[in-house]
Amino acid sequence: MLTRPPRHAVIRLGLLCALVAGCSSSGEEQDSAGPSELVTGRPCAPVPGGREEAAEQGKATVPLVAGLTVAWAWVGPDSGLNDFDHDCVAELSAVDSVSVVFRSRCSERPPKKAHRARTVVCRADLRNAHGYRTQFGPRIPDLVDGTTWSMLSRTAFRELKERGETPFRQLHLQASVWQDGAEAPDPDATVYIDEDVSGTLRRIRMDRLRLQLNDSAVQVPVIQAEVLLRDASGSRPVQRQRLVILDDERVPLVLDNERSSTKSRIWFTRISWPQRKTLERKLEAGEEVTVYGIYFDYNSAAIRTESDSVLAEIGGVLAAHPEWQLSIEGHTDSVGGRAFNETLSLQRAEAVADALVERSGVARSRLTARGAGASRPVETNATPEGRAFNRRVELRRQ
Repeated sequence: MLTRPPRHAVIRLGLLCALVAGCSSSGEEQDSAGPSELVTGRPCAPVPGGREEAAEQGKATVPLVAGLTVAWAWVGPDSGLNDFDHDCVAELSAVDSVSVVFRSRCSERPPKKAHRARTVVCRADLRNAHGYRTQFGPRIPDLVDGTTWSMLSRTAFRELKERGETPFRQLHLQASVWQDGAEAPDPDATVYIDEDVSGTLRRIRMDRLRLQLNDSAVQVPVIQAEVLLRDASGSRPVQRQRLVILDDERVPLVLDNERSSTKSRIWFTRISWPQRKTLERKLEAGEEVTVYGIYFDYNSAAIRTESDSVLAEIGGVLAAHPEWQLSIEGHTDSVGGRAFNETLSLQRAEAVADALVERSGVARSRLTARGAGASRPVETNATPEGRAFNRRVELRRQ
Protein backbone atom coordinates (compact mmCIF):
# COMPACT_ATOMS: atom_id res chain seq x y z
CA MET A 1 0.00 0.00 0.00
CA LEU A 2 1.05 3.61 -0.45
CA THR A 3 -0.26 7.08 0.31
CA ARG A 4 -0.86 8.74 -3.01
CA PRO A 5 0.69 12.15 -3.59
CA PRO A 6 -1.07 14.49 -5.99
CA ARG A 7 -1.08 13.54 -9.69
CA HIS A 8 0.29 10.00 -9.53
CA ALA A 9 1.66 7.33 -7.25
CA VAL A 10 4.17 4.52 -7.49
CA ILE A 11 3.16 1.26 -5.78
CA ARG A 12 6.20 -0.97 -5.32
CA LEU A 13 5.45 -4.69 -5.36
CA GLY A 14 8.83 -6.14 -4.61
CA LEU A 15 10.70 -8.56 -6.87
CA LEU A 16 8.51 -10.29 -9.45
CA CYS A 17 9.50 -13.08 -11.81
CA ALA A 18 11.17 -11.95 -15.03
CA LEU A 19 9.21 -12.25 -18.23
CA VAL A 20 11.90 -14.26 -19.95
CA ALA A 21 13.03 -16.66 -17.26
CA GLY A 22 9.98 -16.96 -14.99
CA CYS A 23 10.05 -18.47 -11.51
CA SER A 24 7.88 -20.41 -9.08
CA SER A 25 8.33 -21.84 -5.63
CA SER A 26 6.80 -25.07 -6.89
CA GLY A 27 9.15 -25.33 -9.86
CA GLU A 28 6.32 -24.75 -12.34
CA GLU A 29 6.42 -22.08 -15.01
CA GLN A 30 5.21 -18.67 -13.88
CA ASP A 31 5.21 -15.52 -15.97
CA SER A 32 4.86 -11.94 -14.84
CA ALA A 33 3.30 -9.59 -17.32
CA GLY A 34 4.48 -6.35 -15.78
CA PRO A 35 7.24 -4.45 -13.99
CA SER A 36 7.98 -4.59 -10.27
CA GLU A 37 6.02 -1.44 -9.57
CA LEU A 38 2.66 0.07 -10.47
CA VAL A 39 2.08 3.71 -11.30
CA THR A 40 -1.42 5.14 -10.86
CA GLY A 41 -2.84 8.45 -11.97
CA ARG A 42 0.00 9.62 -14.22
CA PRO A 43 -1.37 11.49 -17.27
CA CYS A 44 -1.16 9.68 -20.60
CA ALA A 45 1.68 10.74 -22.86
CA PRO A 46 1.19 11.42 -26.60
CA VAL A 47 2.22 8.64 -28.96
CA PRO A 48 3.20 8.85 -32.63
CA GLY A 49 0.38 7.93 -35.00
CA GLY A 50 -2.26 8.17 -32.29
CA ARG A 51 -4.73 10.05 -34.45
CA GLU A 52 -4.49 7.53 -37.29
CA GLU A 53 -4.85 4.66 -34.85
CA ALA A 54 -7.99 6.21 -33.35
CA ALA A 55 -9.51 6.51 -36.83
CA GLU A 56 -8.72 2.86 -37.55
CA GLN A 57 -10.28 1.72 -34.27
CA GLY A 58 -13.39 3.69 -35.15
CA LYS A 59 -13.98 1.19 -37.98
CA ALA A 60 -13.52 -1.98 -35.92
CA THR A 61 -16.13 -4.71 -35.38
CA VAL A 62 -16.89 -2.92 -32.11
CA PRO A 63 -15.71 0.62 -32.88
CA LEU A 64 -14.04 2.82 -30.29
CA VAL A 65 -16.24 5.86 -30.91
CA ALA A 66 -17.78 8.31 -28.49
CA GLY A 67 -21.16 7.00 -27.40
CA LEU A 68 -20.18 3.33 -27.57
CA THR A 69 -21.88 1.52 -24.70
CA VAL A 70 -21.16 -1.99 -23.49
CA ALA A 71 -23.49 -3.71 -21.05
CA TRP A 72 -22.44 -6.74 -19.08
CA ALA A 73 -23.67 -9.06 -16.39
CA TRP A 74 -21.59 -10.41 -13.55
CA VAL A 75 -21.75 -13.05 -10.89
CA GLY A 76 -19.38 -13.70 -8.02
CA PRO A 77 -18.92 -15.89 -4.97
CA ASP A 78 -21.83 -14.12 -3.26
CA SER A 79 -24.15 -14.17 -6.27
CA GLY A 80 -26.47 -16.58 -4.47
CA LEU A 81 -27.45 -13.67 -2.25
CA ASN A 82 -28.72 -11.74 -5.27
CA ASP A 83 -31.93 -12.54 -7.09
CA PHE A 84 -31.63 -9.94 -9.83
CA ASP A 85 -29.37 -9.17 -12.80
CA HIS A 86 -26.38 -6.94 -12.14
CA ASP A 87 -26.78 -4.79 -15.24
CA CYS A 88 -23.58 -2.79 -15.65
CA VAL A 89 -22.91 -0.32 -18.44
CA ALA A 90 -19.75 1.41 -19.59
CA GLU A 91 -19.93 4.31 -22.02
CA LEU A 92 -16.96 5.48 -24.07
CA SER A 93 -17.25 9.17 -23.27
CA ALA A 94 -14.04 10.39 -24.93
CA VAL A 95 -11.53 9.03 -27.42
CA ASP A 96 -8.58 10.86 -28.92
CA SER A 97 -4.98 10.39 -30.00
CA VAL A 98 -3.77 10.02 -26.39
CA SER A 99 -6.34 7.97 -24.48
CA VAL A 100 -9.84 6.56 -24.21
CA VAL A 101 -12.14 7.33 -21.29
CA PHE A 102 -14.95 5.06 -20.09
CA ARG A 103 -17.61 6.03 -17.59
CA SER A 104 -19.25 3.07 -15.90
CA ARG A 105 -22.07 2.27 -13.52
CA CYS A 106 -23.99 -0.78 -12.31
CA SER A 107 -27.73 -0.65 -11.77
CA GLU A 108 -28.21 -2.02 -8.29
CA ARG A 109 -31.28 -2.70 -6.23
CA PRO A 110 -32.17 0.20 -3.90
CA PRO A 111 -31.23 1.34 -1.36
CA LYS A 112 -27.68 0.62 -2.53
CA LYS A 113 -26.42 3.56 -4.54
CA ALA A 114 -25.09 2.92 -8.04
CA HIS A 115 -21.83 4.82 -8.27
CA ARG A 116 -20.59 6.20 -11.57
CA ALA A 117 -16.86 5.93 -12.13
CA ARG A 118 -14.22 6.80 -14.69
CA THR A 119 -11.67 4.47 -16.26
CA VAL A 120 -8.86 5.80 -18.44
CA VAL A 121 -6.64 3.73 -20.75
CA CYS A 122 -3.62 5.33 -22.39
CA ARG A 123 -3.15 4.76 -26.10
CA ALA A 124 0.36 3.46 -25.44
CA ASP A 125 -1.20 0.72 -23.29
CA LEU A 126 -3.83 -0.06 -25.93
CA ARG A 127 -0.84 -0.89 -28.11
CA ASN A 128 1.52 -2.77 -25.82
CA ALA A 129 0.23 -3.47 -22.28
CA HIS A 130 0.04 -6.97 -20.78
CA GLY A 131 -1.77 -5.88 -17.62
CA TYR A 132 -5.54 -6.29 -17.42
CA ARG A 133 -8.23 -4.77 -15.20
CA THR A 134 -12.00 -5.14 -14.95
CA GLN A 135 -12.74 -2.95 -11.92
CA PHE A 136 -14.26 0.51 -11.76
CA GLY A 137 -15.59 2.60 -8.91
CA PRO A 138 -14.91 5.64 -6.70
CA ARG A 139 -12.33 3.62 -4.73
CA ILE A 140 -10.59 2.27 -7.82
CA PRO A 141 -7.69 4.15 -9.46
CA ASP A 142 -8.98 5.32 -12.81
CA LEU A 143 -5.61 5.04 -14.54
CA VAL A 144 -2.88 2.43 -14.01
CA ASP A 145 0.20 2.35 -16.24
CA GLY A 146 0.69 -0.83 -18.23
CA THR A 147 -2.95 -1.96 -18.10
CA THR A 148 -6.00 -2.04 -20.32
CA TRP A 149 -9.63 -2.32 -19.28
CA SER A 150 -11.77 -5.26 -20.50
CA MET A 151 -9.67 -5.75 -23.63
CA LEU A 152 -6.23 -6.96 -24.68
CA SER A 153 -3.64 -4.65 -26.16
CA ARG A 154 -2.86 -5.02 -29.84
CA THR A 155 0.55 -6.56 -29.03
CA ALA A 156 -0.90 -9.08 -26.59
CA PHE A 157 -3.63 -10.01 -29.07
CA ARG A 158 -1.12 -10.55 -31.88
CA GLU A 159 1.06 -12.72 -29.66
CA LEU A 160 -1.94 -14.80 -28.63
CA LYS A 161 -3.19 -15.25 -32.18
CA GLU A 162 0.13 -15.76 -33.95
CA ARG A 163 2.26 -17.52 -31.30
CA GLY A 164 -0.56 -19.08 -29.33
CA GLU A 165 0.34 -17.44 -26.02
CA THR A 166 1.06 -14.12 -24.36
CA PRO A 167 2.01 -12.92 -20.84
CA PHE A 168 -1.04 -11.92 -18.83
CA ARG A 169 -1.31 -10.05 -15.53
CA GLN A 170 -4.57 -9.26 -13.74
CA LEU A 171 -4.77 -6.55 -11.10
CA HIS A 172 -7.34 -5.56 -8.50
CA LEU A 173 -6.61 -2.28 -6.70
CA GLN A 174 -8.55 -0.04 -4.37
CA ALA A 175 -8.05 3.21 -2.48
CA SER A 176 -8.76 3.86 1.17
CA VAL A 177 -11.01 6.90 0.71
CA TRP A 178 -14.52 6.55 -0.65
CA GLN A 179 -15.69 9.73 -2.34
CA ASP A 180 -19.47 9.52 -2.53
CA GLY A 181 -20.50 10.22 -6.11
CA ALA A 182 -16.93 10.80 -7.31
CA GLU A 183 -15.43 9.19 -10.40
CA ALA A 184 -11.98 8.52 -8.91
CA PRO A 185 -10.34 8.18 -5.48
CA ASP A 186 -9.11 11.13 -3.48
CA PRO A 187 -5.61 12.02 -4.77
CA ASP A 188 -4.17 11.56 -1.29
CA ALA A 189 -5.81 8.18 -0.63
CA THR A 190 -3.83 5.07 0.19
CA VAL A 191 -3.88 2.54 -2.65
CA TYR A 192 -4.05 -1.15 -1.75
CA ILE A 193 -3.32 -4.12 -3.97
CA ASP A 194 -6.13 -6.62 -3.54
CA GLU A 195 -4.81 -8.98 -6.18
CA ASP A 196 -1.79 -9.18 -8.46
CA VAL A 197 -1.71 -12.48 -10.33
CA SER A 198 -0.09 -13.48 -13.58
CA GLY A 199 0.47 -16.34 -15.96
CA THR A 200 0.65 -17.27 -19.62
CA LEU A 201 -2.59 -16.76 -21.54
CA ARG A 202 -2.80 -19.61 -24.06
CA ARG A 203 -5.00 -19.92 -27.11
CA ILE A 204 -7.34 -22.92 -26.91
CA ARG A 205 -9.24 -22.60 -30.17
CA MET A 206 -10.76 -20.21 -32.68
CA ASP A 207 -14.52 -20.03 -32.37
CA ARG A 208 -17.64 -17.94 -32.99
CA LEU A 209 -19.89 -16.28 -30.44
CA ARG A 210 -23.42 -14.94 -30.69
CA LEU A 211 -23.33 -11.30 -29.65
CA GLN A 212 -25.88 -8.51 -29.56
CA LEU A 213 -24.57 -5.57 -31.60
CA ASN A 214 -26.99 -2.64 -31.80
CA ASP A 215 -30.37 -4.12 -32.77
CA SER A 216 -29.11 -7.45 -34.14
CA ALA A 217 -27.76 -10.73 -32.81
CA VAL A 218 -24.71 -11.63 -34.89
CA GLN A 219 -22.05 -14.33 -34.89
CA VAL A 220 -18.62 -12.81 -34.35
CA PRO A 221 -15.21 -14.55 -34.57
CA VAL A 222 -13.53 -15.04 -31.19
CA ILE A 223 -10.48 -16.63 -29.60
CA GLN A 224 -11.03 -18.98 -26.67
CA ALA A 225 -8.08 -18.76 -24.28
CA GLU A 226 -7.11 -19.91 -20.80
CA VAL A 227 -4.60 -18.88 -18.15
CA LEU A 228 -3.44 -20.30 -14.81
CA LEU A 229 -2.99 -17.29 -12.54
CA ARG A 230 -0.47 -17.36 -9.72
CA ASP A 231 0.30 -14.87 -7.01
CA ALA A 232 3.90 -13.61 -7.19
CA SER A 233 4.52 -14.72 -3.60
CA GLY A 234 3.02 -18.15 -4.16
CA SER A 235 0.79 -17.67 -1.11
CA ARG A 236 -2.52 -17.98 -2.97
CA PRO A 237 -4.01 -20.99 -4.76
CA VAL A 238 -3.62 -21.17 -8.52
CA GLN A 239 -6.66 -19.66 -10.28
CA ARG A 240 -7.90 -21.01 -13.62
CA GLN A 241 -9.41 -18.31 -15.84
CA ARG A 242 -11.09 -18.56 -19.25
CA LEU A 243 -11.31 -15.62 -21.64
CA VAL A 244 -13.30 -15.21 -24.85
CA ILE A 245 -11.70 -12.44 -26.93
CA LEU A 246 -13.15 -10.71 -29.98
CA ASP A 247 -11.01 -11.65 -32.98
CA ASP A 248 -10.24 -8.10 -34.13
CA GLU A 249 -6.82 -6.73 -33.29
CA ARG A 250 -8.05 -3.15 -33.62
CA VAL A 251 -10.35 -3.56 -30.58
CA PRO A 252 -9.90 -7.05 -29.03
CA LEU A 253 -12.59 -6.87 -26.35
CA VAL A 254 -12.77 -9.61 -23.72
CA LEU A 255 -16.40 -10.62 -24.19
CA ASP A 256 -16.47 -13.31 -21.51
CA ASN A 257 -14.18 -13.68 -18.50
CA GLU A 258 -14.77 -16.58 -16.12
CA ARG A 259 -12.71 -17.75 -13.15
CA SER A 260 -13.87 -21.28 -12.38
CA SER A 261 -12.13 -21.57 -9.01
CA THR A 262 -14.12 -18.68 -7.52
CA LYS A 263 -17.24 -19.16 -9.65
CA SER A 264 -17.01 -15.56 -10.82
CA ARG A 265 -17.81 -14.34 -14.29
CA ILE A 266 -18.15 -11.11 -16.26
CA TRP A 267 -19.68 -11.28 -19.72
CA PHE A 268 -20.97 -8.74 -22.22
CA THR A 269 -24.69 -8.99 -22.96
CA ARG A 270 -25.13 -6.19 -25.50
CA ILE A 271 -23.10 -3.52 -27.27
CA SER A 272 -24.39 -0.44 -29.06
CA TRP A 273 -23.11 2.77 -30.57
CA PRO A 274 -24.69 5.76 -32.37
CA GLN A 275 -25.97 4.89 -35.85
CA ARG A 276 -28.18 7.76 -36.92
CA LYS A 277 -28.10 6.86 -40.61
CA THR A 278 -29.26 3.31 -39.92
CA LEU A 279 -32.03 4.49 -37.58
CA GLU A 280 -33.19 7.11 -40.06
CA ARG A 281 -33.12 4.70 -43.01
CA LYS A 282 -35.19 2.05 -41.20
CA LEU A 283 -37.81 4.51 -39.98
CA GLU A 284 -38.05 6.06 -43.42
CA ALA A 285 -38.69 2.60 -44.89
CA GLY A 286 -41.46 2.00 -42.35
CA GLU A 287 -39.46 -0.65 -40.49
CA GLU A 288 -39.63 -1.26 -36.76
CA VAL A 289 -36.43 -0.25 -34.99
CA THR A 290 -35.33 -2.08 -31.84
CA VAL A 291 -33.23 0.12 -29.57
CA TYR A 292 -30.99 -1.40 -26.89
CA GLY A 293 -28.94 1.67 -26.09
CA ILE A 294 -31.48 3.16 -23.68
CA TYR A 295 -30.75 2.02 -20.13
CA PHE A 296 -32.88 2.31 -17.01
CA ASP A 297 -32.23 1.91 -13.31
CA TYR A 298 -33.21 -1.42 -11.80
CA ASN A 299 -37.02 -1.84 -11.65
CA SER A 300 -37.37 1.83 -12.53
CA ALA A 301 -38.25 4.17 -15.38
CA ALA A 302 -35.36 6.48 -14.51
CA ILE A 303 -33.17 6.79 -17.61
CA ARG A 304 -29.46 6.34 -17.01
CA THR A 305 -26.95 8.85 -18.35
CA GLU A 306 -25.40 6.19 -20.61
CA SER A 307 -28.51 6.60 -22.79
CA ASP A 308 -27.75 10.22 -23.72
CA SER A 309 -26.07 9.54 -27.07
CA VAL A 310 -28.90 7.29 -28.32
CA LEU A 311 -31.58 9.75 -27.19
CA ALA A 312 -29.72 12.53 -29.01
CA GLU A 313 -29.57 10.32 -32.08
CA ILE A 314 -33.36 9.76 -32.05
CA GLY A 315 -33.97 13.44 -31.38
CA GLY A 316 -31.77 14.39 -34.33
CA VAL A 317 -33.72 12.14 -36.68
CA LEU A 318 -37.05 13.61 -35.53
CA ALA A 319 -35.69 17.14 -35.94
CA ALA A 320 -34.68 16.31 -39.51
CA HIS A 321 -38.18 14.99 -40.25
CA PRO A 322 -40.65 17.30 -38.48
CA GLU A 323 -43.58 15.60 -40.22
CA TRP A 324 -42.86 12.21 -38.63
CA GLN A 325 -44.82 10.86 -35.68
CA LEU A 326 -43.29 8.11 -33.58
CA SER A 327 -44.61 5.18 -31.57
CA ILE A 328 -42.41 4.26 -28.59
CA GLU A 329 -43.06 0.83 -27.09
CA GLY A 330 -41.38 -0.45 -23.95
CA HIS A 331 -40.60 -4.14 -23.29
CA THR A 332 -39.34 -5.86 -20.14
CA ASP A 333 -38.06 -9.27 -19.17
CA SER A 334 -40.27 -11.61 -17.14
CA VAL A 335 -38.75 -10.90 -13.71
CA GLY A 336 -41.65 -9.64 -11.58
CA GLY A 337 -45.38 -10.03 -12.08
CA ARG A 338 -47.33 -9.41 -15.26
CA ALA A 339 -49.11 -6.30 -14.02
CA PHE A 340 -45.87 -4.82 -12.67
CA ASN A 341 -44.03 -5.33 -15.98
CA GLU A 342 -46.89 -3.89 -18.04
CA THR A 343 -46.86 -0.76 -15.89
CA LEU A 344 -43.06 -0.53 -15.89
CA SER A 345 -42.80 -0.92 -19.68
CA LEU A 346 -45.34 1.89 -20.21
CA GLN A 347 -43.55 4.12 -17.71
CA ARG A 348 -40.26 3.53 -19.52
CA ALA A 349 -41.79 4.36 -22.90
CA GLU A 350 -43.25 7.55 -21.43
CA ALA A 351 -39.87 8.41 -19.91
CA VAL A 352 -38.26 8.13 -23.36
CA ALA A 353 -40.95 10.37 -24.84
CA ASP A 354 -40.48 12.92 -22.05
CA ALA A 355 -36.71 12.87 -22.56
CA LEU A 356 -37.10 13.59 -26.28
CA VAL A 357 -39.39 16.51 -25.47
CA GLU A 358 -37.09 17.95 -22.80
CA ARG A 359 -33.73 17.36 -24.51
CA SER A 360 -34.51 17.70 -28.22
CA GLY A 361 -37.60 19.92 -28.25
CA VAL A 362 -39.80 17.31 -29.92
CA ALA A 363 -43.52 18.13 -29.63
CA ARG A 364 -45.20 15.65 -27.29
CA SER A 365 -48.09 15.34 -29.74
CA ARG A 366 -45.74 13.59 -32.18
CA LEU A 367 -45.00 10.79 -29.72
CA THR A 368 -47.16 7.88 -28.55
CA ALA A 369 -46.00 5.73 -25.63
CA ARG A 370 -47.07 2.11 -25.19
CA GLY A 371 -46.10 -0.69 -22.85
CA ALA A 372 -45.99 -4.37 -23.80
CA GLY A 373 -44.53 -5.72 -20.56
CA ALA A 374 -42.99 -9.17 -21.03
CA SER A 375 -45.66 -10.31 -23.49
CA ARG A 376 -43.42 -10.43 -26.59
CA PRO A 377 -40.01 -11.85 -25.66
CA VAL A 378 -37.45 -12.21 -28.42
CA GLU A 379 -35.23 -14.54 -26.37
CA THR A 380 -35.52 -16.87 -23.40
CA ASN A 381 -35.99 -15.28 -20.00
CA ALA A 382 -34.05 -18.12 -18.38
CA THR A 383 -30.62 -16.51 -18.84
CA PRO A 384 -29.15 -13.03 -18.23
CA GLU A 385 -28.28 -12.81 -21.93
CA GLY A 386 -31.86 -13.58 -22.94
CA ARG A 387 -33.32 -11.14 -20.44
CA ALA A 388 -30.98 -8.43 -21.78
CA PHE A 389 -32.43 -9.00 -25.28
CA ASN A 390 -35.97 -8.74 -23.93
CA ARG A 391 -35.40 -5.41 -22.15
CA ARG A 392 -35.75 -3.06 -25.09
CA VAL A 393 -37.51 -0.11 -26.67
CA GLU A 394 -39.12 -0.41 -30.10
CA LEU A 395 -39.72 2.56 -32.41
CA ARG A 396 -41.93 2.80 -35.47
CA ARG A 397 -43.39 5.59 -37.54
CA GLN A 398 -47.13 6.04 -37.19
